Amino acid sequence: MKPQTFGIEIEMNHITRQRAAQVVAETLGEGATFRHTDGAYDAWEVTAPDGRRWKLVSERVKKLIQINDPEEIKKGPNDVKRFMKRLAKSKNGEDAVVSYVLDEDIIAEEEKYDGFYAVATNLSDHPRDVLAVAKQRYKIEDSFRIMKTNFSSHPVYHSKQSRIETHFLTCYTALLVYRLLECKLNDQETHVTTDELINTLRNMNVVNVHDVEYMALYNGNYTLDALTSLTGMPLDRLHYKPKELNRIIKKTL
Repeated sequence: MKPQTFGIEIEMNHITRQRAAQVVAETLGEGATFRHTDGAYDAWEVTAPDGRRWKLVSERVKKLIQINDPEEIKKGPNDVKRFMKRLAKSKNGEDAVVSYVLDEDIIAEEEKYDGFYAVATNLSDHPRDVLAVAKQRYKIEDSFRIMKTNFSSHPVYHSKQSRIETHFLTCYTALLVYRLLECKLNDQETHVTTDELINTLRNMNVVNVHDVEYMALYNGNYTLDALTSLTGMPLDRLHYKPKELNRIIKKTL
Protein backbone atom coordinates (compact mmCIF):
# COMPACT_ATOMS: atom_id res chain seq x y z
CA MET A 1 0.00 0.00 0.00
CA LYS A 2 1.32 3.40 -0.96
CA PRO A 3 1.89 5.66 2.10
CA GLN A 4 -0.26 8.77 2.17
CA THR A 5 0.71 12.20 3.43
CA PHE A 6 -1.86 14.64 4.74
CA GLY A 7 -1.46 18.28 5.61
CA ILE A 8 -3.44 21.32 6.65
CA GLU A 9 -3.70 24.80 5.16
CA ILE A 10 -3.89 27.90 7.35
CA GLU A 11 -4.64 31.35 5.94
CA MET A 12 -2.94 34.32 7.59
CA ASN A 13 -3.43 38.04 7.16
CA HIS A 14 -1.54 41.17 8.24
CA ILE A 15 1.78 39.30 8.70
CA THR A 16 4.67 38.80 6.31
CA ARG A 17 5.64 35.29 5.28
CA GLN A 18 9.16 35.89 6.58
CA ARG A 19 7.86 36.84 10.03
CA ALA A 20 5.44 33.90 10.03
CA ALA A 21 8.28 31.52 9.11
CA GLN A 22 10.40 32.93 11.94
CA VAL A 23 7.58 32.38 14.45
CA VAL A 24 7.07 28.80 13.25
CA ALA A 25 10.82 28.09 13.53
CA GLU A 26 10.96 29.50 17.06
CA THR A 27 7.94 27.40 18.04
CA LEU A 28 9.57 24.23 16.72
CA GLY A 29 12.59 24.86 18.92
CA GLU A 30 16.35 24.62 18.59
CA GLY A 31 17.51 23.25 15.26
CA ALA A 32 14.55 24.55 13.26
CA THR A 33 15.52 26.74 10.30
CA PHE A 34 13.71 28.87 7.77
CA ARG A 35 14.66 30.16 4.34
CA HIS A 36 13.22 31.87 1.27
CA THR A 37 12.69 29.36 -1.55
CA ASP A 38 10.76 31.54 -4.05
CA GLY A 39 9.10 28.94 -6.31
CA ALA A 40 5.56 28.92 -7.55
CA TYR A 41 4.10 30.77 -4.60
CA ASP A 42 7.08 32.87 -3.42
CA ALA A 43 7.43 30.51 -0.46
CA TRP A 44 9.26 30.61 2.84
CA GLU A 45 10.11 27.12 4.07
CA VAL A 46 10.59 26.01 7.68
CA THR A 47 12.50 22.80 8.42
CA ALA A 48 12.05 21.14 11.80
CA PRO A 49 14.92 19.31 13.57
CA ASP A 50 13.33 15.98 12.56
CA GLY A 51 13.24 16.97 8.87
CA ARG A 52 9.55 17.82 8.56
CA ARG A 53 8.82 20.93 6.51
CA TRP A 54 6.27 23.70 6.49
CA LYS A 55 5.71 26.10 3.60
CA LEU A 56 4.38 29.64 3.88
CA VAL A 57 3.20 30.87 0.49
CA SER A 58 1.33 33.65 -1.26
CA GLU A 59 -0.87 33.52 -4.33
CA ARG A 60 1.63 35.62 -6.24
CA VAL A 61 1.04 33.86 -9.58
CA LYS A 62 -2.67 34.59 -9.55
CA LYS A 63 -1.98 38.26 -8.88
CA LEU A 64 0.43 38.39 -11.82
CA ILE A 65 -2.12 36.80 -14.11
CA GLN A 66 -4.48 39.68 -13.39
CA ILE A 67 -1.87 42.10 -14.82
CA ASN A 68 -2.07 40.39 -18.23
CA ASP A 69 0.85 42.45 -19.59
CA PRO A 70 3.46 40.53 -21.69
CA GLU A 71 6.18 43.02 -20.78
CA GLU A 72 5.56 42.45 -17.08
CA ILE A 73 5.36 38.66 -17.43
CA LYS A 74 8.77 37.56 -18.72
CA LYS A 75 9.75 34.12 -17.51
CA GLY A 76 13.05 33.07 -15.98
CA PRO A 77 14.30 29.54 -15.19
CA ASN A 78 13.75 30.02 -11.45
CA ASP A 79 11.08 32.67 -11.63
CA VAL A 80 7.58 32.27 -10.26
CA LYS A 81 6.36 33.34 -13.72
CA ARG A 82 7.41 30.01 -15.22
CA PHE A 83 4.16 28.64 -13.83
CA MET A 84 2.16 30.85 -16.19
CA LYS A 85 1.02 29.75 -19.65
CA ARG A 86 0.57 32.22 -22.50
CA LEU A 87 -2.54 31.86 -24.64
CA ALA A 88 -3.06 33.73 -27.91
CA LYS A 89 -6.36 33.61 -29.75
CA SER A 90 -7.49 35.42 -32.90
CA LYS A 91 -10.56 35.44 -35.10
CA ASN A 92 -10.71 36.09 -38.83
CA GLY A 93 -7.16 37.39 -39.10
CA GLU A 94 -7.56 39.95 -36.34
CA ASP A 95 -4.77 40.68 -33.89
CA ALA A 96 -4.38 37.89 -31.36
CA VAL A 97 -5.77 38.41 -27.89
CA VAL A 98 -3.09 37.38 -25.39
CA SER A 99 -4.01 36.05 -21.97
CA TYR A 100 -2.29 34.09 -19.22
CA VAL A 101 -3.40 31.16 -17.09
CA LEU A 102 -1.81 28.86 -14.55
CA ASP A 103 0.24 26.09 -16.14
CA GLU A 104 -1.12 23.24 -14.04
CA ASP A 105 1.10 20.66 -15.77
CA ILE A 106 4.34 22.37 -14.71
CA ILE A 107 3.03 22.91 -11.19
CA ALA A 108 2.05 19.24 -10.92
CA GLU A 109 5.48 18.14 -12.20
CA GLU A 110 7.35 20.21 -9.63
CA GLU A 111 5.02 19.17 -6.83
CA LYS A 112 6.30 15.61 -7.27
CA TYR A 113 9.53 16.67 -5.63
CA ASP A 114 8.01 18.54 -2.68
CA GLY A 115 9.48 17.21 0.54
CA PHE A 116 12.70 16.01 -1.14
CA TYR A 117 16.01 17.78 -0.73
CA ALA A 118 18.98 16.83 -2.91
CA VAL A 119 22.54 17.27 -1.70
CA ALA A 120 25.27 17.47 -4.38
CA THR A 121 28.90 17.17 -3.34
CA ASN A 122 32.32 16.31 -4.76
CA LEU A 123 33.28 14.44 -1.59
CA SER A 124 33.82 10.69 -1.71
CA ASP A 125 32.66 10.14 1.88
CA HIS A 126 29.81 7.82 2.76
CA PRO A 127 26.41 9.46 2.06
CA ARG A 128 25.51 9.04 5.72
CA ASP A 129 28.52 11.17 6.75
CA VAL A 130 27.77 13.81 4.10
CA LEU A 131 24.17 14.09 5.24
CA ALA A 132 25.27 14.36 8.88
CA VAL A 133 27.40 17.39 7.96
CA ALA A 134 24.67 18.88 5.77
CA LYS A 135 22.20 18.72 8.66
CA GLN A 136 24.47 21.06 10.63
CA ARG A 137 24.44 23.70 7.90
CA TYR A 138 21.58 25.54 9.61
CA LYS A 139 24.03 26.51 12.37
CA ILE A 140 26.15 28.43 9.86
CA GLU A 141 23.10 30.20 8.42
CA ASP A 142 21.86 30.93 11.94
CA SER A 143 25.22 32.42 12.89
CA PHE A 144 25.10 34.82 9.93
CA ARG A 145 21.55 35.79 10.93
CA ILE A 146 22.64 36.52 14.51
CA MET A 147 25.63 38.50 13.25
CA LYS A 148 23.46 40.77 11.14
CA THR A 149 20.35 40.96 13.32
CA ASN A 150 21.70 40.98 16.87
CA PHE A 151 25.28 42.22 16.48
CA SER A 152 24.74 44.69 13.59
CA SER A 153 27.55 43.37 11.39
CA HIS A 154 25.73 44.77 8.37
CA PRO A 155 25.56 47.44 7.05
CA VAL A 156 29.11 48.66 7.69
CA TYR A 157 29.50 52.41 8.19
CA HIS A 158 33.30 52.47 7.83
CA SER A 159 35.64 53.18 4.93
CA LYS A 160 39.10 52.52 6.36
CA GLN A 161 40.30 48.92 6.09
CA SER A 162 41.50 48.80 9.70
CA ARG A 163 38.14 49.96 11.03
CA ILE A 164 36.23 47.50 8.85
CA GLU A 165 38.41 44.66 10.15
CA THR A 166 37.93 45.86 13.74
CA HIS A 167 34.17 46.03 13.23
CA PHE A 168 33.93 42.43 12.04
CA LEU A 169 36.41 41.18 14.65
CA THR A 170 34.19 42.69 17.35
CA CYS A 171 31.11 41.03 15.84
CA TYR A 172 32.82 37.64 15.53
CA THR A 173 34.09 37.87 19.11
CA ALA A 174 30.57 38.63 20.34
CA LEU A 175 29.26 35.66 18.36
CA LEU A 176 31.93 33.40 19.85
CA VAL A 177 31.04 34.47 23.41
CA TYR A 178 27.36 33.94 22.67
CA ARG A 179 27.92 30.44 21.22
CA LEU A 180 30.08 29.40 24.19
CA LEU A 181 27.40 30.55 26.63
CA GLU A 182 24.73 28.80 24.57
CA CYS A 183 26.68 25.52 24.62
CA LYS A 184 27.26 25.72 28.37
CA LEU A 185 23.58 26.46 29.02
CA ASN A 186 22.58 23.54 26.79
CA ASP A 187 24.99 21.30 28.73
CA GLN A 188 23.06 22.06 31.90
CA GLU A 189 19.81 21.38 29.99
CA THR A 190 18.73 25.01 30.00
CA HIS A 191 17.41 26.44 26.75
CA VAL A 192 16.95 30.15 26.12
CA THR A 193 16.36 31.90 22.82
CA THR A 194 18.93 34.10 21.12
CA ASP A 195 17.03 37.29 21.91
CA GLU A 196 16.49 36.30 25.55
CA LEU A 197 20.19 35.67 26.17
CA ILE A 198 21.54 38.70 24.29
CA ASN A 199 18.94 41.14 25.66
CA THR A 200 19.56 39.92 29.22
CA LEU A 201 23.32 40.48 28.85
CA ARG A 202 22.82 43.90 27.27
CA ASN A 203 20.50 45.04 30.07
CA MET A 204 22.86 44.05 32.90
CA ASN A 205 23.90 47.59 33.79
CA VAL A 206 24.60 49.04 37.26
CA VAL A 207 24.80 52.60 38.56
CA ASN A 208 27.21 54.06 41.13
CA VAL A 209 25.33 55.28 44.21
CA HIS A 210 27.48 57.91 45.96
CA ASP A 211 30.57 55.66 45.74
CA VAL A 212 28.98 53.50 48.44
CA GLU A 213 27.43 50.78 46.33
CA TYR A 214 26.36 49.82 42.84
CA MET A 215 22.67 49.28 42.17
CA ALA A 216 21.43 46.97 39.42
CA LEU A 217 19.25 48.59 36.74
CA TYR A 218 17.95 45.29 35.42
CA ASN A 219 15.26 42.91 36.60
CA GLY A 220 15.50 39.21 37.24
CA ASN A 221 14.22 36.66 34.72
CA TYR A 222 14.59 33.04 33.73
CA THR A 223 17.69 33.72 31.63
CA LEU A 224 19.40 35.64 34.43
CA ASP A 225 18.71 32.75 36.82
CA ALA A 226 20.27 30.37 34.29
CA LEU A 227 23.41 32.55 33.97
CA THR A 228 23.66 32.83 37.75
CA SER A 229 23.52 29.06 38.07
CA LEU A 230 26.03 28.59 35.25
CA THR A 231 28.67 31.06 36.45
CA GLY A 232 28.19 30.67 40.21
CA MET A 233 28.21 34.49 40.47
CA PRO A 234 25.56 36.53 42.33
CA LEU A 235 24.24 38.17 39.16
CA ASP A 236 20.68 38.43 40.46
CA ARG A 237 21.34 40.84 43.31
CA LEU A 238 20.02 44.40 43.48
CA HIS A 239 22.95 45.95 45.38
CA TYR A 240 26.70 45.34 45.07
CA LYS A 241 29.55 46.67 47.17
CA PRO A 242 32.39 48.08 45.02
CA LYS A 243 34.85 45.43 46.25
CA GLU A 244 32.37 42.66 45.51
CA LEU A 245 31.70 43.93 42.01
CA ASN A 246 35.43 44.35 41.28
CA ARG A 247 36.01 40.81 42.51
CA ILE A 248 33.34 39.50 40.13
CA ILE A 249 34.90 41.41 37.21
CA LYS A 250 38.40 40.09 37.99
CA LYS A 251 37.07 36.56 38.27
CA THR A 252 35.40 36.92 34.88
CA LEU A 253 38.54 38.26 33.22
